[in-house]
Amino acid sequence: MGGGLDELRLDLDPQPGTDFEDAVRVAATARELLDDLGYVGFPKTSGGRGIHIYVRIEPKWTFTDVRHAAIAFGRELENRLPGQVTTKWWKEERGERIFVDYNQNARDRTIASAYSIRPKPGAPVSAPVTWDELGECQPE
Repeated sequence: MGGGLDELRLDLDPQPGTDFEDAVRVAATARELLDDLGYVGFPKTSGGRGIHIYVRIEPKWTFTDVRHAAIAFGRELENRLPGQVTTKWWKEERGERIFVDYNQNARDRTIASAYSIRPKPGAPVSAPVTWDELGECQPE
């Protein structure tokens, strides 16, 4: 064994017409789904309007396997929150929903590391938070 990814990344990305509070609501359902599957997720603000959830996994899965798992996870969130979540790749098809960006689970993707300052007005920080803190924090 070995040689695979040891982390599944769930990127909850608000689309125009949605905001951080919408992402927080979707994150709560994502946490329930992770619980149902027997996994633990660790949330982090993105430094923008989104939320990242990191899930430790056995390092035996390929990038393709993990990407497919993220797509399946996003589709189950779509089922649980109809009209609030999307996995549509084309921006024109997403509507006012939270996009589960499964392509963050690809070989060429970088992530905003914990406590990194993002190059945006006000210098927001991507910060790990507890599940309880997630509903209380602001994306700034």
